[in-house]
Amino acid sequence: EAGSNFALLKLRIHCSAGTYIRSIARDLGEKLGSLACLYSLLREQAGPLKLDSAITLSELLEKKEKGDLAQLLIRPESALQLARVEIDENDCRKLSFGQKLKISAGSLSESYCQAIYQDKLVAICSKRNCTEEQDESLQIELKPEVLIWNGSAI
Repeated sequence: EAGSNFALLKLRIHCSAGTYIRSIARDLGEKLGSLACLYSLLREQAGPLKLDSAITLSELLEKKEKGDLAQLLIRPESALQLARVEIDENDCRKLSFGQKLKISAGSLSESYCQAIYQDKLVAICSKRNCTEEQDESLQIELKPEVLIWNGSAI
């Protein structure tokens, strides 16, 4: 409107998942003794996915027509923001039967990790600390929470 005294702020916010940007706009308005609302919101990144590596809808349709959609798929092990634990064939079988694994703790500090066999995601596991073993090394126990590998052809 002509003659209105509206202020427009442009902010760039780096935040974690679950942050309510609309609430921040409202709260800023209150702090300034006024009202505020969100005019526009552009998410530049969600987890490991970034806007600058996205493709347009027309590029997507072009890939579909050429039969090249498979090139756009993101492997789960690269999209998950979880520590990786490399396992062997025997551990892979154990996890597939729902069995827990005891491994050396190493530098794994997160509560969840992804179990990887031959560069493929086998399972998402929860982690818990175990007692020290006889060789004084700290052991952790991995429990499969989500099994990806179906047990076929290791």
